[in-house]
Amino acid sequence: MVAVGCRQIWIAVVLAVAPACGGQVLLGPEAEADEDGDVEADGAPDGDVDAPADAGADADSDADRVDGTGTTWARTYGMNRSWAPVGAAIAIDAAGVAVTAGNGLLRIDLHGDPLWDCRYNADPITAIAAADGGWTAAGLIHGIWTDGEELAIERLGADGSVAWARSYASEVPTYNKSIRFVVPAAAGGAFLGGFTDSADFGMDNIWLLDVAPSGEVVWSRAWGADGYDRAFGATDSGDGGLLLVGSTDSFNPPFGFDYTDPLVLRLAADGTTVWIRRLAGTVRGRLHAARPTPDHGFLVGGSMYAATPSGTDVLLAKLTADGELEWARTFGSPGEDVAVDLEPAGDGDWVVAALTDGLGAGGRDFWILRLDADGAVEWQRTYGGLEHDEIGSLLVLPDGGLLLAGTTGSYPAGGGGVWVLRTDAAGDIALDCPAGMIEVPVVEAGTARLTAEDVVFEVRELPVDTTVLTRPGIEARGSTFDEQCGR
Repeated sequence: MVAVGCRQIWIAVVLAVAPACGGQVLLGPEAEADEDGDVEADGAPDGDVDAPADAGADADSDADRVDGTGTTWARTYGMNRSWAPVGAAIAIDAAGVAVTAGNGLLRIDLHGDPLWDCRYNADPITAIAAADGGWTAAGLIHGIWTDGEELAIERLGADGSVAWARSYASEVPTYNKSIRFVVPAAAGGAFLGGFTDSADFGMDNIWLLDVAPSGEVVWSRAWGADGYDRAFGATDSGDGGLLLVGSTDSFNPPFGFDYTDPLVLRLAADGTTVWIRRLAGTVRGRLHAARPTPDHGFLVGGSMYAATPSGTDVLLAKLTADGELEWARTFGSPGEDVAVDLEPAGDGDWVVAALTDGLGAGGRDFWILRLDADGAVEWQRTYGGLEHDEIGSLLVLPDGGLLLAGTTGSYPAGGGGVWVLRTDAAGDIALDCPAGMIEVPVVEAGTARLTAEDVVFEVRELPVDTTVLTRPGIEARGSTFDEQCGR
């Protein structure tokens, strides 16, 4: 075990901005925010981050440690079940990666050594890399000055120092709101989205905000019909706009989550609707992930109710730029299987991250499939132990290896936390991994008989009140990591 100094950000009434994630107090009794909400403090440090203890120790003899090339490993961080298994997001820059899982934001280098982390007393958060090498973290807080929940956003520098923090409260109180994704926007801004019941029409509505680099809201809108319409993921559409994916039951009554159709919504950069499609033909389906394809179309992934009584299968579908369905594939075990992320892997191949409880060592496990351009399986692996191990996100690295991020209840035994794996291009990890942690299942692709149908949503502006957050945090805690195998 290696102790790592932990830094916490507290979100209760407001999102706090001290201690800073880099271990530096940027906002305390002597600090104040200017009229734009930017943090200024007397004697604020210069933002340098202390390197891990072994950084550079073997730089001459182990050049691959500069960028992580050639290393494979598996590590658990946090050792704290408050980093709850609700999925994860992962983003990368030249210095390493940022991982979110549950209520934590963790910064590690490309060979797994911790740099800094933040803890949020809030609902699950997500994060992305910002244009200047910093990070944007977003989550929900439970309002005290207003009823219901408020969206909170914090902008961090590359070292974890806090640039600004904001909260956004809708004019209609809400008790069912969820922020599911953050996508980079032009000039350093961000699109944030998910769903809300505060639009005052239908049940739940897709919700999207365009937030400027300064934290001000450019626009806030809701899309929906009569039922539960939700967005769970999004991607840049390649032309400055967005492609949102999720589910709808507005066109497949009776209303209820057991009767949802997978949903795809394409928007222009200004938030106007280009087209909306539901993938009809499922008893129950939803989409979580999307990426643009080289032919300007899109690959989307999620789940649909299996043909057998076992549960749900992984669903992948290829759409054209105009929203026409080219093909749809399913991949299923005897249990519940859900695709949560996907990434291009070169030569037209794709890597898909899924949750499964019908494959692997037990409980839920990571399931990774590498597919060709037509959706045929090239190889697959599961990763996990006897408890629940849940993947949230993946990255394909320049050498073809993978970074997988999620949460584990299996490693170490009796513990758990944020779980990050670095594999080679074949999905393997060298050097003495625990028995049964990596398995090679055999699952072939099936064909999903779906049709892409046009749907029409009502669109409404959803005004929000912005608050600059400047209140300091309340404590700092310790964090550790446990290495299962690698190097």
